[in-house]
Amino acid sequence: MNVSTDQRPGGTTVIKAVVSEADYAPEVEKALREYRRKANIPGFRPGMVPMGVINNTVKEPSLNRPTAKPTTPCSNTSKITR
Repeated sequence: MNVSTDQRPGGTTVIKAVVSEADYAPEVEKALREYRRKANIPGFRPGMVPMGVINNTVKEPSLNRPTAKPTTPCSNTSKITR
């Protein structure tokens, strides 16, 4: 994750964050594995749904949703000053 700040006149600051797939991929895989254990999809025993089915039904829609928690520890390390 690449975070940069740009001080602007008038006391404003622009914060830019570039997040690569490598930054969030482990969290996505962990969430998909957890969902796979709990999924109850017709035609499969509970917990025995193939990852391909999970990826097709869950992965793409969930990647378009904003995350509720920060995925990297550096998001809280920088102090914002006035």
